[in-house]
Amino acid sequence: MNETFQSFYENLCEPKFFDLTKMLEILRPAGDFSDDLLTAMEARLEKKDWPCLCKLIWIACWFPSNKLTPLLCEVLENHRHDVLMEAVADALFDLQDERSITCLTTALEHRVSGDDDLHFNRKLVIALENIGTPAALIGLRKAAESPHELIRKEALAALRRLDTKS
Repeated sequence: MNETFQSFYENLCEPKFFDLTKMLEILRPAGDFSDDLLTAMEARLEKKDWPCLCKLIWIACWFPSNKLTPLLCEVLENHRHDVLMEAVADALFDLQDERSITCLTTALEHRVSGDDDLHFNRKLVIALENIGTPAALIGLRKAAESPHELIRKEALAALRRLDTKS
């Protein structure tokens, strides 16, 4: 158990608490707290405490661990709350974990309300690009056939960038 994370977590879910600068100051020197973060995320998911879970997912963006991939995919696939979607996309964007390819590809079909420029979906495309494996390329090719021009353009650009790297 990481004591720094545990003491921070006790206050994190208070409705008023979320000072990103303070969070980083407290957690940067804390070492590896990924097991504690995963446990906290699982507990908040079980309670359907979406605001606190969202804060924990933002922490996962700053302190990425592939241990979190299955839970993040679970949220992306089965708990489509608009407040969580972009946070999950950001976290998976940084993880570059092949285990997320299926959930990223499936989520390309999801629309976040108010996201007229399809920013969420374009982040998913970039997450697939960051993974860059043959399986991720299949997801990118699917996105390149999207009826939505912005997703299609992002996917085609990602495929071109990957092609120039090889």
